[in-house]
Amino acid sequence: MTDIPSYYVDFTAAGRFRETQGPNVWPGSYTYVNTGTNTGTLTFNYDDGDRCTYSLTFASQTAGTVSFSCNDGSSGSANWRLTDIP
Repeated sequence: MTDIPSYYVDFTAAGRFRETQGPNVWPGSYTYVNTGTNTGTLTFNYDDGDRCTYSLTFASQTAGTVSFSCNDGSSGSANWRLTDIP
């Protein structure tokens, strides 16, 4: 959900994820709510207590845009896409 090539999120099990950027890894749980025909809200609850909420817009089933805000004060927007990482 960023323009950083070494950044990705793996949905590892039902309700669980692992966010990775280079050597850094942050695990946690997530919830997803469909908020409209082409929109949804994804909330990441990190195991360390942080939380980020992502407002997704779908341009297709596998790509779109996202804006996010986190309880640490960070926020932004980016393009997103689903891929299989080998």
